[in-house]
Amino acid sequence: MFDAKNSIHQSDEQLKRQISARKVTVQKINCENQTGVINDYIVTLDTCSCRDWSVRRLPCKHIYRLAHELGLFHLPGKEILQTKNLVLNKNLFNEIQKIAIKEAALPFTPQSYNLSLTLDVTHDGLTYSKSYMILGGTENEH
Repeated sequence: MFDAKNSIHQSDEQLKRQISARKVTVQKINCENQTGVINDYIVTLDTCSCRDWSVRRLPCKHIYRLAHELGLFHLPGKEILQTKNLVLNKNLFNEIQKIAIKEAALPFTPQSYNLSLTLDVTHDGLTYSKSYMILGGTENEH
């Protein structure tokens, strides 16, 4: 499994790959399975179908980009727009609760409602989906 704290990431050769990772084309990210298609290569946090990974068995630029997209690793150098896994924070969750209760016109009691919510975010032609089930004031990610 990809370990962001591993000292291998500090080597000059690996730093070059991290900088190159900013330039690759992200075609698809599956946040739930932590996989992606980047520059037409099938990428996981452990493997990549590119030649660099198959020869060296060390993280390639595609693995670094996947880890970055998943919020597990920060790429050095110029900042790039990140397409991260969308996570509901407590404030947003509370706002969703308020809207759901208002729209349903139901009096609020902690056990009085169930809400299914799917958030779709599109960035650079890629769509990321995250589904939530809110049951009686709790959030359960699906």
